[in-house]
Amino acid sequence: MDRSAFSRRIDAFKEMMAGRGVDIAFVQHPANVRYLSGASSPHTGLFVPYEKSPILLAPAADAPLLEESLAWPIRPYSSEEERLGMIREELVRHCPGRGAVGFEARHLPYETYRAWARRLAPSWTKVRDVSEALDRLRAVKGPEEVEAARAAAHGATGALAGALELLRDGTSAEEVAGGLALKAGGRALVRVNAGRAAAASPGLGGEVSPGRPAYVELVLEKEGYHAGLCRTVVPGGADDEFRRAAEEFSAVYEEALAGLRPGLTMAEATDPLRKGPLRILSPLPVLTGIGLEAAERPRSDLDGAEVLVPGMVLYWCVAAVVGDTGIRVADTVLITEEGHEVLTGLERDPC
Repeated sequence: MDRSAFSRRIDAFKEMMAGRGVDIAFVQHPANVRYLSGASSPHTGLFVPYEKSPILLAPAADAPLLEESLAWPIRPYSSEEERLGMIREELVRHCPGRGAVGFEARHLPYETYRAWARRLAPSWTKVRDVSEALDRLRAVKGPEEVEAARAAAHGATGALAGALELLRDGTSAEEVAGGLALKAGGRALVRVNAGRAAAASPGLGGEVSPGRPAYVELVLEKEGYHAGLCRTVVPGGADDEFRRAAEEFSAVYEEALAGLRPGLTMAEATDPLRKGPLRILSPLPVLTGIGLEAAERPRSDLDGAEVLVPGMVLYWCVAAVVGDTGIRVADTVLITEEGHEVLTGLERDPC
């Protein structure tokens, strides 16, 4: 990705730092480090001083590989002691007087976060959480990210279409999942479940047999970005009961999906599902961000007031029970200026 993209992200983050009175932020959650620097190596951290260019802290063994591809200079470390010393050194250098240091409290247990901050930050500093600021930045994708999500969605669609051919009499859910993971050609999260109420379970299990519904879900990572989809199918053909259930489900799903547009809150976007005739299963949010992580903010169950804006890429996943029949369908959706675009292109009709 072009360095200018990372510069724009850093500038936007610094603007948010200024609004929170943060002099320097130390970013270490892997997805946030990758978003701001391009570094995908584990155990890296990024210093973002408000008045200076960012500096990446990386293991010495990884530094030669990272230097050619990263947007920012690297300080290599060889031990945990050296790493902690460098962190404190940078915080002291860029946080004079009674300044404030930004950490990602959301990605650390609170007590660990407080103890870690007290140990590393100069005693006179204030500690502020920048997790929400980074979540908000990552929620709206730039053009390069949208294209990366589109490529991941294309790969996931092709892989799932091929995997559905594996659904044959006697095939176990584990065998289908294994075949799908191979077809995906990338890092993949796979869920397969068979049975009349399979959609009620997020796990992996059951045996595929004629007339028995099964859902197959794939979330694929390609070049760092995720996209996913899920389909429920009936090997050998559906009975009348399932067809009626599928028709009822599809009508509600398609109507709610068609209404996605900028300006709606997350709660408003999912209202047609909650108010419809389906019994929605809710162990997971219906609508969640997807990008550098398979599930990221915003989430409809936690961020109902969050407003949809162009550039958001969301995982729209509906699991419902109609009568005694469970159906699960999901797609990756881009919010556009005009409304939305479904990035995963596979027939959704369970029958």
